[in-house]
Amino acid sequence: MLRQQVDHGDDKPYLSLADFVAPEKDHIGAFAVTAGLGVDELVARFQAEHDDYRAIMVKALADRLAEAFAEYLHEVARRGWYETGPSHSRDDLIGEKYRGIRPAFGYPACPDHSEKHKLFDLLDARAIAWTSRSQAR
Repeated sequence: MLRQQVDHGDDKPYLSLADFVAPEKDHIGAFAVTAGLGVDELVARFQAEHDDYRAIMVKALADRLAEAFAEYLHEVARRGWYETGPSHSRDDLIGEKYRGIRPAFGYPACPDHSEKHKLFDLLDARAIAWTSRSQAR
């Protein structure tokens, strides 16, 4: 994986997602989420109607809903696999005070978007999205 590209201006290491995987007896999980099936078409319609506000809001809402679902799935995975005890407070979740990480393409630990196609292939995510879209029609 590509290393972080932001200049910290100090001696902090430039981490890669690979730095978070132990050389032996470690595990990784993977999932893909979307709240955006049909979003491109809806945004295009609003843009054709010169309604930039609605186009921006649709994009923002889809992005935030997908992010919230990813955070929820990460909690389900942590609690199902290794995390015990009471649930974390909202402040602890925001502060990432839990064990494990939830990297996503485009963020500092995983800046290269081109690699997400490998994950989508591994999960067969396109088929799931296509099936969901076909069933919605």
